Amino acid sequence: MPPRCLPSLWALGFLAAFCPSFLVSAAPPVDSVVVFNEIMYHPTDPTGDAEWIEVHNQMGINVDLSDWQVTGGVNYTFADGTVIPGGGYLVIAKAPGLLPGVSALGPWTGSLDNGGETIRLRDKNERLMDELSYGDSGDWPVGPDGGGVTLAKPHEDSTSPEAANWSVSQQVGGTPGAVNFPPPPSAVTSKLIGLHDPWKYNNTGTDPGPTWKDPGYNDTVAGWLTGNALFHYGNPTIYDDYVGPPPAPVGYAEVTSVSIAGFSTEAIAGATARGAINCINGSGLTNGLHGNVGAGTMWMTNGNSIALNPKDPLPADIKFDLGSNQNLTSIHVWNYNEAGAANLNRGCKTVEIFVASSVGGPLTSTGIFTFNVAGGLTTEAGQVIPFVQNNVRQIQFLVTANWGNATQYAGLSEVKFYNDVPILPPLRCTGRAWRKSCRTPGQRPTVR
Repeated sequence: MPPRCLPSLWALGFLAAFCPSFLVSAAPPVDSVVVFNEIMYHPTDPTGDAEWIEVHNQMGINVDLSDWQVTGGVNYTFADGTVIPGGGYLVIAKAPGLLPGVSALGPWTGSLDNGGETIRLRDKNERLMDELSYGDSGDWPVGPDGGGVTLAKPHEDSTSPEAANWSVSQQVGGTPGAVNFPPPPSAVTSKLIGLHDPWKYNNTGTDPGPTWKDPGYNDTVAGWLTGNALFHYGNPTIYDDYVGPPPAPVGYAEVTSVSIAGFSTEAIAGATARGAINCINGSGLTNGLHGNVGAGTMWMTNGNSIALNPKDPLPADIKFDLGSNQNLTSIHVWNYNEAGAANLNRGCKTVEIFVASSVGGPLTSTGIFTFNVAGGLTTEAGQVIPFVQNNVRQIQFLVTANWGNATQYAGLSEVKFYNDVPILPPLRCTGRAWRKSCRTPGQRPTVR
């Protein structure tokens, strides 16, 4: 092996000329014993006085900080006798009183720059212990710049200069004087439970008491049987031990968010109160049957009445808004049912129904329908019209003929709309509780 030798002076001169970093260090070394750990440099309070700096002792022993200094944008000298515990934290604040519940030192002079700053920690001999030049661009996180969170180290034993060693606090306001990112309080394991796994159940109809949900409850007592559980996403209806397909629906859900979107006229004058709103507010209805008292329970147009303005001879119209897009299955109509045979001919007879998929959107005709004349009964059952239409937001009734009224009034007592959500028979069992025992402490069941 050839002997090793030192570079010649010529070679060192060459390296110094073309590789200056060979001879010059990029930054002075620091002694990382106590380091910067969390910074609130741009607080959300309007005065900006809630700034603070947290330092962390990376050693396992106490460190005396007497006469140590924080310098740079802010200046603070630790008082004689100041000690930071091994692995502990100290907070220095611009206004310590703005950190309730935190034993903060201070105040300091100066302030932290919101756009970036260099701060240094020196011991009593002016030796550089740590240095941080943070920013709010490039690799530095931007959240601490006015977002209410702090600039915080995820790993407290890391060095300070590198932006990669800093992140944003998990909570607004940070964690002054405490661990930046505390671990979960305790480990939690999950026990996977199959959809068809056997469970204990109680269908006696007798309340087992509140303790049946507790992990230590004794479910081997009388009344608790074993069977497969039934799981369902959403709001299920449970049937007790039926065999074969689910039972047929007994009806469909009513759309309850209906409002009036428009009408040609409404007869409101003097003692009359036949407004369009009466069509959808349930006035006059009792157990699905409509009474025959007109004023305040029905809608009617002005027609050609000399007492009502403006005149509104047929055709007339009324528009309903369903509140959201619905898949409809039927419409229930109670025609105009004011007491007195002479008034029943005001009811709508020939009606073209239009639908729109958006508020104020284009209307599409679904056909012409005949509304049955009301019977004048105090218990009018109305008429159910099959009406299967999807993605409907608004519905318009265009009335082109009434049941013979010469003044050309058109009126309705009530209208209800039904969507495609089925109403199923009620639960037949009187009571059932399902439970799955997890005997391992700290374990919780997870259904899959």
